[in-house]
Amino acid sequence: MTKPWFKELGFRINLDIQYTNKPFITSFIVRLAPRYNNQYQEIAIIIFPRTGKISVEHFNKGELTVAQKLVKYNNIPKLTTLTLDHMDIPDYLKRVLKTITNNTVIYYNMNEARTAIKNTLGLDQTPFKITHKIEVQGAIWDENKYGNDLGKVDINEYIDIDDVTEYQVSQNWFIVQKDQDGELIAIEREQGKEDYNPFDQEILDNILPTKEDFENLVKFAESVIREGIIEFPAE
Repeated sequence: MTKPWFKELGFRINLDIQYTNKPFITSFIVRLAPRYNNQYQEIAIIIFPRTGKISVEHFNKGELTVAQKLVKYNNIPKLTTLTLDHMDIPDYLKRVLKTITNNTVIYYNMNEARTAIKNTLGLDQTPFKITHKIEVQGAIWDENKYGNDLGKVDINEYIDIDDVTEYQVSQNWFIVQKDQDGELIAIEREQGKEDYNPFDQEILDNILPTKEDFENLVKFAESVIREGIIEFPAE
C-alpha cells in the first residue's frame, strides 16, 4: 500500500493490443499529472513497440516540451510478447503494463479471438482486424474534508473492429480511501455497501507511482528530450 506523496494525482493509462497470429502491443501510453511540493507537472510516455519509437510530453513551470527518439534495447526485441522487458525504460512502466495484462482477458489464438469476440458482440460476420483497447484512468487527492472518498479509478475495455466500429465490452471502477494508517486502499461500492477488494488493491498499488517512480520518469523524459528530436516547441 502507498501513502500519498501528492496533494492531487491525475492519471490515464492506455494499452492497445492488436490480434493477428499472436497478440502484440501497438501502443502503450502512461500519463501522470501530480500536484506536490507547491508545483504541478504533467508527463506522458508513449511507446510504439513495433516501430521502436518512444515519445514524451513534459509540462513543467508553464512550458510544454514534446520529443521523440528510438528506444534503446537491453535485449533482443520480442515483438510478439506483451511485455517491454527488452526495452531500456523505467521499471514503473513495465510494472504498470504487467499489472494491466495480468488483469485482462487476452486471447493468444487468433481463431479463438475472432470466434469469442464475434459471439460476445453478436456480430453477423467474423471480424478481420481486431484491436483490444484497455484504459485505466482516475484522480486521487490527499484529503477530503467532506467525506472518506479520496478518488476513483475507472477501468474500461473496448474492442475496435476493422477500424470502423468500437464497442465497449467492460466497465469497472473502485473508490479510493485511506485506512487507519493513512495508506490508500481500494474500496468496492455496490448498492450502498462498501468492501475492501484485494484484486483492486493490487491494481491500485501497482499503477500508483511512488515519488521516486515519478522523478525517474521525469529524468527519463528529460533524457529523451536531450537526446531525441524536439517536436514542440518548434525551433
